[in-house]
Amino acid sequence: MALIVKLRGLGLYAAVMGLEGVEGKGVDETLAAIRAASASRCVQAFDADFIAGPEHLICAATNAVRGFKAKPISRALETELLLYASGQRQIDSAIRIVGLKPSSRNLAILAIDEDKGRLLESLGAISRALGGRESDSILSISSQKLERIVEAFGISREEMGGFIGGAPEAVRKALIERSALLAIRA
Repeated sequence: MALIVKLRGLGLYAAVMGLEGVEGKGVDETLAAIRAASASRCVQAFDADFIAGPEHLICAATNAVRGFKAKPISRALETELLLYASGQRQIDSAIRIVGLKPSSRNLAILAIDEDKGRLLESLGAISRALGGRESDSILSISSQKLERIVEAFGISREEMGGFIGGAPEAVRKALIERSALLAIRA
């Protein structure tokens, strides 16, 4: 089931949904199908294998919207979401880390809108358009996923040691911190 959160002080809602087993249509075709199905103000897809839970994307959405209003890094909020989710200033690096790849079959969808109802309608339409199964579990951090995330993001043991909690929680906190730091440096 999709998680919908009000972005504090921004007058917007963000919704995160995991889609499992999406058929490979190619990156451009998948993104086109998502954008055609969505009626939301903004929607972006991520490779769920590199997302450290819904909180990772909610924090990225908050920072991206604030950054986009104040001093944007890119020309589009959709791109800004990729940058903040990856903690990168370079679009190519952000896509390489969290963006869709031809092999992506598990997707994390992040949609932003002023209207919660429109968000729910958009997520349902995206799910139907892509043919995947809605799944919260693909957003959680398994031990295999943990290793992939640590490697892709270059998270050191020292960085993880700076956070209280087990390895999955430390990784999630490290990625949230990177998103916040990108907002400060932008």
